[in-house]
Amino acid sequence: MLGAATAGEVTDSGFRKNSDSLSPDICDPLVGYIKATQVYQLWLKQHPGERMHVVLLMYHSVMRPAIIPWHSTVVDPDSLQLIVARIMAADKQRHPELFN
Repeated sequence: MLGAATAGEVTDSGFRKNSDSLSPDICDPLVGYIKATQVYQLWLKQHPGERMHVVLLMYHSVMRPAIIPWHSTVVDPDSLQLIVARIMAADKQRHPELFN
C-alpha cells in the first residue's frame, strides 16, 4: 500500500530532527503519493486550472490527503487551522478508529 509505505517513510525519516520541515528525500515520494490519490484525480477533473493546497493528515500509520481550494499561493495560519480542524472533526465522525 503506497499510503502506508509513504506514511512510514515520513514518520521514520522524513522529518529532520528539531525541525518542522521535510527532508528533500521525502518530497518526491509525497508528490507521487498525492498525485496517485483519488481525491487529487477527482479535483483535477472537477476543478481544472483552479489553485489548490494539499494537506496530509497523519493518523497513526494512516496518511489522509485533503485538498484545500484557496485563492492565493499561501494559506494564512488561522484559516489553515480552522480548515484542518473541520476536516479532522469530520474524519473523527466517519472513522473514529483512527483516533484511538
